[in-house]
This record gives sequence, C-alpha cells and structure tokens, in this order.
Amino acid sequence: MSQIHSDVGEYSFFKGSDNIELLNEIECFRIRVWAEKLTLAKATERFGLIEDDLKTIHCVKFDGNKIIGVAGLTIANNSREITDLCSYAPYLQQMCYPMAIMSRRIVDKKYRKQNIGSQLVLARIQKAKQLKMKEVWGEILVEYKHFLIQKRFEDMGKSADKSIDGDWRIVRKKLEMDDQSANL
Repeated sequence: MSQIHSDVGEYSFFKGSDNIELLNEIECFRIRVWAEKLTLAKATERFGLIEDDLKTIHCVKFDGNKIIGVAGLTIANNSREITDLCSYAPYLQQMCYPMAIMSRRIVDKKYRKQNIGSQLVLARIQKAKQLKMKEVWGEILVEYKHFLIQKRFEDMGKSADKSIDGDWRIVRKKLEMDDQSANL
C-alpha cells in the first residue's frame, strides 16, 4: 500500500487486487454508509464489489484502524477500459487517454464537515498526476460540484446513469497542461 503525504493529509492507496481483505472492508463500509440514504438492498446492488474494483486504485482515509472515507481511481487507456460506461457513454469522444475516473467517494457521516471528501478528491488528483494521466473524470451531484469547479473541473453535462436519484453531473479536469506544482 502506498501513502500520499501532502497538504491534504495522509491517504493510503492500493490496487484492489493487491489487498482483497481491505477491499472487502471497503465494500462493507460503502454499503453501510450508502444504506443510510438508500435501502440496504439498493446499496448492496449499487455499491457492492464488482470486477472493476479489482483494477481500481482505492484511496482510503483511516482514523486509527477504522475506515472513515474511501474513493476510487480507475485508469483507462481506451474506451473499452472505462468503468461505469452507462454514465460516461455520451462523453467518449471527448476523452483523452490515458485517463482516470474518480468514483465511489463516500465518507462516514460522523466525519463529515471535516473536508475529508474534498481531501479524497485532491489526493486522487495528485495520484493521477503521478501516474501521468491526461485527464480525470468524475460524476457528482450538482449541489457538490462547486468545489470541483474551483479546482478547474469542467461541467461536461448530465450523467446518463439514473440508478441513484439526483441531478448527477459529469465533470472533467485536464491534467496534461497543468503545472505539476500549481494548485490541484
């Protein structure tokens, strides 16, 4: 497991296939937190482990040994490698490879309002830059996109995925022209 130490704190990164035990803990965490908003069945169906979790780079924030926040970063070298294709299909022609998709960010409700969600975004952008990605893409509820716009993400339009209620937007940040030392 690698660590990123930066001005946003300490976050652990690992590829899903490299630590199945931690991946299973992440699944339980995601389902537990999402079940507070959805039904348990819907949370399990939508946020349980899928094959793509094995190739995803997971960003984890701990409080001691307890997971308090988690998010994914999935690398795609072409359109066939894109996860959540139902969300991103309308935007395939606009993507530059290699790119990363930021996904499944969730924070324990006891730790919200501490900027952990924002820090998970920044840590994944930093990781994507280290991996020499040209872009990062994500899907976010419209009420939370203000932070991403401040970080130079572009609102690309509506998500095609309607599995979770809300006004979900697809966002993109170009990295290839970013100065590595500039603001994330």
